Amino acid sequence: MTEETTPSGKEWYKTRWGILILLIAFPFSLTYWIWKRSWAVREKLIVTGALWIFVIVLISLVKPEEIENKDSYKEGFKAGLEAAKKNTPSPIANQVVNNVISVSPSLNPPPSSSPSPSSNVTPSSSITPTPKASIKPSPTPTPKPVYNEQLGNNWIAAKYAQDIMNTANKAVPGFVTSSYLELSPTDTGDKDEDSYKKSVISAYLTVRVNNSMWGSFDDSSKKDVTATLVVSVGNIFPGGFPHIYVNNGVRTVAEGEYNFWKTEPKITLK
Repeated sequence: MTEETTPSGKEWYKTRWGILILLIAFPFSLTYWIWKRSWAVREKLIVTGALWIFVIVLISLVKPEEIENKDSYKEGFKAGLEAAKKNTPSPIANQVVNNVISVSPSLNPPPSSSPSPSSNVTPSSSITPTPKASIKPSPTPTPKPVYNEQLGNNWIAAKYAQDIMNTANKAVPGFVTSSYLELSPTDTGDKDEDSYKKSVISAYLTVRVNNSMWGSFDDSSKKDVTATLVVSVGNIFPGGFPHIYVNNGVRTVAEGEYNFWKTEPKITLK
């Protein structure tokens, strides 16, 4: 097949303007180029189909909607537990799924210390008053919140790790014996809670459960409980990928995370 050339002797698509036109018209330009090749019709159909499937999948990944962070924790638990509620035959697992939905955990941020009011030294009175410079105290630094380092790597992580454990144990006492949440980046800086949650890029939650209760679940129930934790943590920190590790006190018995497209949890039982 003869390629069209420009007066300079180059094929048109190798010129500066030709390349620009190809980029602007992508993927139509690439489809045109494929059909200009001297390939078999079957090969052209296969390559063209693969190209457009890739384009459609790429477009479907764009999600303009943004999760409201104010209610993300409550909605995350509700969404995850509603999903886990389906096909959960184990009585204990079913109780965890059903009861936690109705729980509204308290999410009050820890009190912050405000600087004490500053006082100014006023000039002393005399027969001939002499103005004196006002003395202003140096600003009092705001102390960082105190938190339990056995629960998380910063105060926000410790707060949600404790709340996840309390919520699960309110549904079924003694089901979760401990939890630890590690967030990245670790340093919260000067960000408030909502701003920091948006900046989180990964969240690793390790939950230790009662071994006898966990052993009473069938595989489907174990996956449902782990998937609930994946969805919940994913909704609390929508910008990051959650990683869940369930431990029975001896070893890791389940791991959970989102699939590559972040559309559904991927659970692995150990």
